[in-house]
Amino acid sequence: METMNSDYECNKPFLMNFMALIHDKELTPTNREVFSKIYSLTRNDEHVCYASDRYLADDLHVSASTIQKSINKLKSLGYIKIKHQKSESGYGAPKRMIFIQDHKLIYNGNQ
Repeated sequence: METMNSDYECNKPFLMNFMALIHDKELTPTNREVFSKIYSLTRNDEHVCYASDRYLADDLHVSASTIQKSINKLKSLGYIKIKHQKSESGYGAPKRMIFIQDHKLIYNGNQ
């Protein structure tokens, strides 16, 4: 009998975590795709996504307003948290930081 390879073991938590999103009937496929992109961009040392709506829209081939709606939906459902950080100089628009709310990704099968 063949044992599981390390690639499968690495991907297993990722797949299991996203079951909560897959089963959330309030999310559209676009909401899930936006979340997936944000999630992938938080896999850095800071665990934060700095991507603009325009960047996400271009990458996912949708409009910036679609991104805004998806981000608002994900935020209202508690999948993401957004903070704004003023620039160090105090001038210019604040930098948006998007954080994943990991506790929302726990799926127990009864949701």
